[in-house]
Amino acid sequence: MKAFISIVLAIVTLVGAFVLQGCGQDPTAKSTAQEHLRRGLSAVESASYPSVEGLASGSKEAQDRQRQSVEATGLPLEVNCQKTGMRLRLIPAGEFVMGSPGDESGRFSNEGPQRTVRITKPFYMGIHEVTQAQCQAVMGSNPSHLKGNDLPVECVSWNDAMEFCRRLSEQTGLTFGLPTEAQWEYACRAGATTTYCFSGNAAQLKDYAWYLDDSGRKTHPVGQKRPNAFGLYDMHGNVLEWCLDSYKDRYTRLPNRDPQYEQQGATHVLRGGSYDLTEGHCRSAYRDSQNPVVAYLSSGFRVVVVLQGKAKPDKQTSWDKGMSSITQKSYEKRRI
Repeated sequence: MKAFISIVLAIVTLVGAFVLQGCGQDPTAKSTAQEHLRRGLSAVESASYPSVEGLASGSKEAQDRQRQSVEATGLPLEVNCQKTGMRLRLIPAGEFVMGSPGDESGRFSNEGPQRTVRITKPFYMGIHEVTQAQCQAVMGSNPSHLKGNDLPVECVSWNDAMEFCRRLSEQTGLTFGLPTEAQWEYACRAGATTTYCFSGNAAQLKDYAWYLDDSGRKTHPVGQKRPNAFGLYDMHGNVLEWCLDSYKDRYTRLPNRDPQYEQQGATHVLRGGSYDLTEGHCRSAYRDSQNPVVAYLSSGFRVVVVLQGKAKPDKQTSWDKGMSSITQKSYEKRRI
């Protein structure tokens, strides 16, 4: 009888682990979540799921996966970093098609070939870009050209963004990092396969993004436009956002599970649109790149909390020696 009970308990344990993994969760995620909450993240009790009305097909299903992830892991939907007041949203594990189809309007050749990618673990991502107030709190300085506490920090190089993550990790005991390029596009699309998270109609972009047509050629306070299905703001505009990966001009020789190019490289990836770019540069699949020491007047970043593993800069950054910068000539050459 005892042997029979032991077998039943073992089966129940295996089934429970399978259910969690089927939702894209590690069975140990719940204890990992509790550890993170003890170490400086607090649940945002008022957090709610945004309406998916007007968003693209697939958005509701993505939001349903987010709900399932919250229930399966015990992770809060949204957390607050007590050190900075930064709020981060739970992004569930899942699968999506990365890149753009050949007939997408405004497409560039570096957005393919399209392929199915699986993100195997949930992660927390900033609900908007890092603000200047948050940058000041962590770094003790603010490199931005357009000043304002609630504006996204800009004039930031990849090295600078990595140094911010390193210092914030050091100050909190948590592991902050930049999103991989795959994590970024997966979070941006939030279930959508269309040009933008809402549809393929650029006329709707003003509801979701600050870009050339509505920004007045300046940044705006974060979180003012509509969010996507995951509850993320400004993914299609305001400032470009650095990703962890080095840049390659095609998606080749990468695994389909949690793909990431090495951190070392001559250039690194920038994603999302910005206040000075046209609608074609605000698409979910749009990719830009720049040397890791170069800071555009429209380059910023948002962070993720890494639940397992670490993301560290490969070399010492130059934040304390003065922020990286580019000449006005180079910047004007890039502007649309």
